[in-house]
Amino acid sequence: MVTSDGGYLITGDCYYYDSVLSIWRLRPLMIKTDADGNEQWNLIYGLNSGYRGDVAQNPAENSSGQFYCSARHFRDSIPYGDSPSFLKFDSAGNEVYYRDLIDSTQLGMSNTLDFINDSVMLIAGGWSHHTNISDSNGIIKTDTLGNVIKTRSLLTNVVNTFRSAVVTEDHKYLVTGGFSVNGTNTHIYLFKLNFNLDFDSIYTMPRVYDSLCPHPIVSDTTDLDDCGVVTAIREPEEYEKEARLLVYPNPATGHVTVEMPQMLIRKSSGQGMTTTTIYHQWDKIRLDVFNLSGKLMFSQDVVHDQTRIQIITSGWPQGMYMARIVFLNEVVAGARVIVQGQ
Repeated sequence: MVTSDGGYLITGDCYYYDSVLSIWRLRPLMIKTDADGNEQWNLIYGLNSGYRGDVAQNPAENSSGQFYCSARHFRDSIPYGDSPSFLKFDSAGNEVYYRDLIDSTQLGMSNTLDFINDSVMLIAGGWSHHTNISDSNGIIKTDTLGNVIKTRSLLTNVVNTFRSAVVTEDHKYLVTGGFSVNGTNTHIYLFKLNFNLDFDSIYTMPRVYDSLCPHPIVSDTTDLDDCGVVTAIREPEEYEKEARLLVYPNPATGHVTVEMPQMLIRKSSGQGMTTTTIYHQWDKIRLDVFNLSGKLMFSQDVVHDQTRIQIITSGWPQGMYMARIVFLNEVVAGARVIVQGQ
């Protein structure tokens, strides 16, 4: 991860020789470098606390420069087993403390760690108990001292555990991973939860997607980076030419040709901010033409492959008309056209 001082924190695990027991022990390893990759310190976690474990993944940094990391703890006392846990260490590479999140687990590990705020974290992982061998995979909401606020099991009796998670801009939590069900094929699951670890009221049923694009994928060579919603380095205003609706000839006599935009710019407002979304592909749009009194003179659905539409204007009264493109129930482009008598 990139740290607040512009350097890098690299996490993993290593075998470290225990001279007391004369054995090699598996322990988490953290390496801190500057922006050029020069090592500033390294920490073999557990030399002071006795912690043994691996899978030091998904580090996070709070506003005070303290680091937290998800991990798996190999317990050396009864009841033996592995616990989903997290580690804390400071910006100088010193151990602070570790916390086990679920007691008495036979197997357990955590793989993601995300901050809600500086005092509350969401950690995803998997675990099973001695008394109940059934595996659970879910989310643990905890404070930074390790006091569990809520646990939510999402999947049971599956192999593997969650591997990636993110806090979204709309203050939700996305967590995903690939799981083998009944020892057969691997299925990819994606869950979206609120910070109470509940599904939103409007998302009460599991969803299955062949594609997240708003149009069918017709080829396995389709460029998914151009899948409808595209983030680019140019500002939306710089797309004005490509998003323009062209009408010609203008003035028109017996017919007019309407050329569709190369892309659509859709703006939506709410909660004091405006969001601009640029669509490079879409399923269909609607072309409408009105006279100045608001009477609809022409309307047609236009699929993405149709770049030009010809409209017969003979018989229309002379005057000015308004052409517009409607997408997702919003007007995204428009143009004026003057119709003259033949």
